[in-house]
Amino acid sequence: MPVTKQEIEAIRVAIETARAPVTAKQVSKEALRSEKRVHVSRCEIILKRLVADEIAFEHPPSRSRCPVRYWYKDVVSRLAEQVETIVSLHPDSPPTLVQVKNSFSKCDLPWFDEAVGILINQRRLFEIRCRRTRRLSAKIPTAELMLSASDLQHLDRVIRKTASCRRTTLTVDDLLRFLGTSPDSSRKGAPPPLSESLLKAWYDQELPGLLGATSVPIPRTWERYKKWSIEQGMDPDLHAFHTVLERLAQEKTVELVPHSRSQPIPRNEQDLLMMGSHGETIYFWRWRTGSEK
Repeated sequence: MPVTKQEIEAIRVAIETARAPVTAKQVSKEALRSEKRVHVSRCEIILKRLVADEIAFEHPPSRSRCPVRYWYKDVVSRLAEQVETIVSLHPDSPPTLVQVKNSFSKCDLPWFDEAVGILINQRRLFEIRCRRTRRLSAKIPTAELMLSASDLQHLDRVIRKTASCRRTTLTVDDLLRFLGTSPDSSRKGAPPPLSESLLKAWYDQELPGLLGATSVPIPRTWERYKKWSIEQGMDPDLHAFHTVLERLAQEKTVELVPHSRSQPIPRNEQDLLMMGSHGETIYFWRWRTGSEK
């Protein structure tokens, strides 16, 4: 018996609303209201189709001899979010890479390094290397964190050795302040103050190209924000960008619109999106009119 559109839609919704990867049996129980083998098998067939269309993604079994799991995000994206959350819980004492890695089960470890690499490349996390120890920081690290005790001792020796060459006194603290205050440091790395008026200006500029629609893709606005941040000499901050949209949504100034999932979301856009309160993927946003507020 061929699968129906209703079954496909129910299974797609079950995957998108799940808080974590789920098995075909769990999906069948939620979407088809049955755990019978015949219905689980039908569910597996549909899940394979969704995986082929990149609407769902396979995840490794939670334990050996357990079935494969499925979710609306791929394994690397899921791990990247978990790593970022773990590191952000320790803003003043960056955990070591080993400590973060030990927070994951063995089934996820093959993708761990790739997830960390993506976070570092996107400047969502920062790596601190000190001798053989590697730490992960949610904030741009200071010079003190980047240097070991032996590094500081070496700097002190260099300062004392070159004292006769200078007209003014120099200390290690002076040098650390200099390392932390390069010409652009007062601006570089600080989240840009994205204002409501600037966001509204970008929205108005997008409207003519929407061909009558009123919702702007979040990835498109992110590209505007990223370009503007770089022009201002600042680092684009995805968390700050999301925070502004979420605050304006709470104030009923903008509306966050979920993705319909009629077309798969490109992988390079997935990490730029937010999740709604019901687990849905937020892909668009629109400015509310006066009568809607």
